[in-house]
Amino acid sequence: MWKWLSLFGFLLMSSSVYGENLSIIENDSIRLGVDLDLGGSITLLESKEKPGNLINSHDWGRQVQMSFYSGPVPYKPNGKSPNSTWMGIGWNPIQSGDYKGFQSKILEHSNDGKEIYVKCIPMHWPLDNEPAQCIFESWLHLEGNRVHARARMINHREDKTRYAPRAQELPAVYTNGPYYKVMSYTGKEPFTDGDLERFTKVWTNEKLEEGFSPWSYWVATEGWAALVNDEDWGLGVWSPETLEYNGGFFGKTGVGGPKDASTGYLAPRTKEIIDYNIDYDYQYVLIVDSLQAIRDWVKQNHGTDRKPDYIFKSDRQHCVYRGAEDQGWPIEGEIRLTASQKNPLVIGPTEFWKAEEMPTISIDMAYQGDSKKGRILWKTFEDQSFKEERSFDFEIHPDGEFHTYTVDLSEHPEYRGALLGVGVHPALNVKEGETIRIRSISYRSTK
Repeated sequence: MWKWLSLFGFLLMSSSVYGENLSIIENDSIRLGVDLDLGGSITLLESKEKPGNLINSHDWGRQVQMSFYSGPVPYKPNGKSPNSTWMGIGWNPIQSGDYKGFQSKILEHSNDGKEIYVKCIPMHWPLDNEPAQCIFESWLHLEGNRVHARARMINHREDKTRYAPRAQELPAVYTNGPYYKVMSYTGKEPFTDGDLERFTKVWTNEKLEEGFSPWSYWVATEGWAALVNDEDWGLGVWSPETLEYNGGFFGKTGVGGPKDASTGYLAPRTKEIIDYNIDYDYQYVLIVDSLQAIRDWVKQNHGTDRKPDYIFKSDRQHCVYRGAEDQGWPIEGEIRLTASQKNPLVIGPTEFWKAEEMPTISIDMAYQGDSKKGRILWKTFEDQSFKEERSFDFEIHPDGEFHTYTVDLSEHPEYRGALLGVGVHPALNVKEGETIRIRSISYRSTK
């Protein structure tokens, strides 16, 4: 988000310490607070061992909060136009409130001392007092020095237009100025104690020039990133949804509190199609600890098995398309692609695996038409794009029945080393309007 350029137990309480309408849970390690005046976004997170709030709340575009993106761009509902600074953001409901200071509205809240639940109507960040046509929900509980979160968005837009996929923040995380060092692992040998990378991009000018991104982008091959202080202690973020991250720092590094302008930023991110009626659910974990302990926890609990395994039982599995559209939400057991170009492409999310760990890939699909071949493509660690020299054709049966095609990628001389993603042309040279039904794309055989 570029939004902030504008200016105990189970008790629901108004805190004189933080000056906010907080609902708080705590354990022996950490204290967590969500602001019920800001849609239930996280505004307080601190360690019992090292007291002090880590979370920045300079304006309603910060905190730790849900944020989604879709079309149109610009988004002009009910005759309103977005602020000129945010014209390029488009449709963007966020959990806390909008750039003018209008706050999201809580619909439900509960706190039993172990878990906080909130339900709200979010606001559109770029607009002046425009509630979104969707609902946000979040569930938060503590385990040791970690916040385990589930987040959900239920869309009910009147506009049923199918907009292009956009990168989503899962979630947006903003820390105070002392937590300015953006750290992650981006190498080809995750969890072998290789050197971490520090991202040093600092945005000090509030003017955002065209074509300039204030944030760094990377593939976190260990699945986590952190914002830490000079002692390498602070806040880690782990997501089971994606290996992609945005992050950086704005302002003067090393100083500032929750209401000051200086802030660190992190967001796990992935491209998604946001249907007018989608029910979208994701999870993440916030870890308050030293840099090494953050890394160790992810290694011990989650490892690196991120091979393609897309079973289209109830969602798209973070896949998007080129030259095709699917049936729209809901997804029930399959995606049904309608071709708009002759070589429709299913693009999987960013993953990480070694070629020898996944010699084959299986596609379970049905197609009826004239095409006799499909094609698999893959991205390498060194080149994060699809190219014809890294592709493998396979024969298909165009009889309209489901078949499982298991393709031995190990036979291709360019299928080697560390890989970051797959794309599938389920059928080549099809006619516009033809339909292809896909149940799964997976390293596991579905036979």
